[in-house]
Amino acid sequence: MVAPGLTDLGGPRINTRPVAVLPLIHVETPRFEVGKRFTKRAFDLVIGGLLLLVLSPVMAVTALSIRLVGIGPVLTREQRIGSGGRPFTLLGFGSVDARRPGARRRRFGLDEVPQLFSVLTGTMSLVGPRAPLEDEVTGFNSLEHRRFLMKPGMTGLGELYEHSTLPWEERLRLDMYYIENWSIVGDVIILWRTARAARRRTRRGRIRAR
Repeated sequence: MVAPGLTDLGGPRINTRPVAVLPLIHVETPRFEVGKRFTKRAFDLVIGGLLLLVLSPVMAVTALSIRLVGIGPVLTREQRIGSGGRPFTLLGFGSVDARRPGARRRRFGLDEVPQLFSVLTGTMSLVGPRAPLEDEVTGFNSLEHRRFLMKPGMTGLGELYEHSTLPWEERLRLDMYYIENWSIVGDVIILWRTARAARRRTRRGRIRAR
């Protein structure tokens, strides 16, 4: 019996075919049809637009708090590498010099809410691999460059784990699994799990505050 290490990466694209009376394992090339790209883009526009509408009051309050007690700009801009290896500007809320409001924003993920604008403009997706820094890309190998087949996401499989405990190799494997086996159902599950994780952090924050 053979247990190929690709089973958790290739998934349904792995099958056995007889070649010259020998059973060989065949891994199909991942396909990124136009229909799938259109579906993912439509999903981003609809859900991203709804999230932006719902979270707009929170964004307004956050921006006001940064303006009143912050030491820098309301929005930060950082150059990252996105789909196709093209650079784009990653938005985020500015710092409030480690005061309690800033710590709560980071814990609840509110710092990343401005990225919804990038989702609507098409440079990012709701779910996808993490957007690397320009300096990180210089050391990428051919496998790591495959992450640029899809737009970077606000969240993703790797984001569901603690960054400090997830090795880069495992994070890369999760990103590649997502890219090569993408589905709308998968995006919904990741978003749901991300929301649950944020809710747990909120509860822990309330308990500590008491």
